[in-house]
Parts: sequence; C-alpha cells; structure tokens
Amino acid sequence: MLLFLLLEFVALSLTGGRQMRPKAFFVNSSNYFSSVFYNNFFRVSEYFSLKKENDKLLEENRKLKNLYQVNDGNNSFVEVDSLKNIQFLFFSGKVVKNTILSKNNFITINKGSSDGVKKDMGVVSPQGVVGIVTNVSNHFCIALSVLNSLNSFGCKLQKSDYFGAASWDGKNYRQILLNGIPNHVLISKGDTVVTSGYGYIFPSDIPVGIIDTFWKNSDNNFYTVRLNLAVDMKQITNVYLIKNSRLTEQRDLELKTQDLR
Repeated sequence: MLLFLLLEFVALSLTGGRQMRPKAFFVNSSNYFSSVFYNNFFRVSEYFSLKKENDKLLEENRKLKNLYQVNDGNNSFVEVDSLKNIQFLFFSGKVVKNTILSKNNFITINKGSSDGVKKDMGVVSPQGVVGIVTNVSNHFCIALSVLNSLNSFGCKLQKSDYFGAASWDGKNYRQILLNGIPNHVLISKGDTVVTSGYGYIFPSDIPVGIIDTFWKNSDNNFYTVRLNLAVDMKQITNVYLIKNSRLTEQRDLELKTQDLR
C-alpha cells in the first residue's frame, strides 16, 4: 500500500510538472555543483591568501624588531633604512627540517650566505630562543637546536639579572637546564628566564623559559634549574636569524684582551 502511494505521488509529480521539472532538476544540480566548486575554490584561494598575509606579517615583525633596536630613549624611532647604528638585525626565515629525538638535534632553515646568513647567528621564533647557526651554504643554513647537548648560551633571571648558562640534558624536549645561578639567590617556580645579552649571539631579554623545578648542588654553591622552554620545538615554522653587526669588533677586542692575561 505504501509502495503504491509512493509510486502514485511520483507519477502525479511527473505528470503535473513534466515541462518544468527536468529543467529545474538540471538547474538545481548545476547550482549545487557550482556552489561546491566555488566554495572549494574560495578555500584554496583563502589558504594562499593567508600564507601571503603571514609572510607579510613576518616581514612587518622583522622591521619592528629592527626599529626597537634604534629607540633613541625618547620613545621615538628612526626609519628602518637607517640601520647603521643597530647592533642586532633580524632576518626572517622558514624551517624546512627539524629534529627533536636525537641527543644532538639540528634545524635546517631556507636562508643562506646569499641572504647574508653567517655562522654564529642566533635563531629565534616569535616565542623565544631556537638555536645558533653552525653551518651555511648558498641558500640554506643549519642551526644547533636548543635541544643539542653541544649548545650552550647565556641566560639570566628576568627579575634579578643573575646569570648562568642554559643547555640540554637530552631528556625532555620541552625542557632544558640552567646552571650557574648562586644558591643564595631567591628563585621560585614560575620565574621567567631570558637571554642575558652576554657574548655576541643573542641580544638581551629574549624569552628562554619558565622555571619548573630547581635544587641546590651539594658539590658547589649553585643551583641546577630545570626550565620549561618558551618555544615548543615540535612546532617551529617561522623564525628570525639575528645578525650582530658588531661581532667582529667585539671578538677582536676580546682576543686582544686575552693576550694580556
């Protein structure tokens, strides 16, 4: 009975609208497939548009970082083209290979000597420290990751400026160790650690991590501090390479001073 009624309904529908129904069917079908096509086309276009906007944002951030370096102390900034007095210059790049599972991990970046990249340039992400350039080709460079036992760099407690050196112990990819903080210094879980600015690779006050745990060493007067990294090294894509425009001058002076010891 139900089947009979269904067939009757279909027949009446076809009879009553036999002139218009096929046309409406093809029009509706055409509209449907067109909407699907344009919707997908819009999504693809939106993806490439977002990528373009992301690259534009990176370039603007790079310029802002360089502008920050030339603050004259009166909250006025000089033009980006006036770079002769800037010590640290920032260049944007993208990570094309990254490891986190080895004891000594490396990062490959799509910038090389043709872009002005040199050995011993610092690498940071918008969140914090990432590594230090160790090898350079024409179009690529390789950086020692912060997750590399051969890598060590200067850090300090943000609230007190006491400084030490950070390095990885090869255990948790989200954590590194900070050594050299005197054990009379008051520190707490959650304290922020930033770059010290000592040496010639990183400017000061770039985020490194947050104190997770710490303990006093029985054989010396210093803490060992475990930090939660500011950067998730499993998710780095966009980075900045840092050029110290006064590196040669600083190195030469320090070498001359060593000769006097």
